[in-house]
Amino acid sequence: MRQKIYLMLIAFGLCGPAYADWVKIGSSAHFNFYVDETTLTKSKDNASALVLYDYHSEQIGPSKERYRSSKTHYEYKCHEKIGRQTYLTRHYGPMGSLGPASTNSAFQVWRPVKVGTVTAYVYEFVCR
Repeated sequence: MRQKIYLMLIAFGLCGPAYADWVKIGSSAHFNFYVDETTLTKSKDNASALVLYDYHSEQIGPSKERYRSSKTHYEYKCHEKIGRQTYLTRHYGPMGSLGPASTNSAFQVWRPVKVGTVTAYVYEFVCR
């Protein structure tokens, strides 16, 4: 009987959500934003990481989907101080839970990192 309970507990643990190492790097009036340190990669001049936007209230996306958080993967060329978004997922629940409500995997063009933007905070964190 104990072995059965033990196996059920292990199975339950494996089926639970995977938690990232989210580090809060900033906030605004509408959301907090975090970087997942486990996704941080850096080689020579390039760096990338997954960023979580956790909104204070429900948002409505371009396809009318409702969401409370989103995850965006950013890539940077550190010495050139340019970056781009490589994909985005919107989630029904806070902190990237319950979803995704929608996804977008279209690469954006490389753009200069503008001071005071979320992209700039992430750039400073991953290119340090």
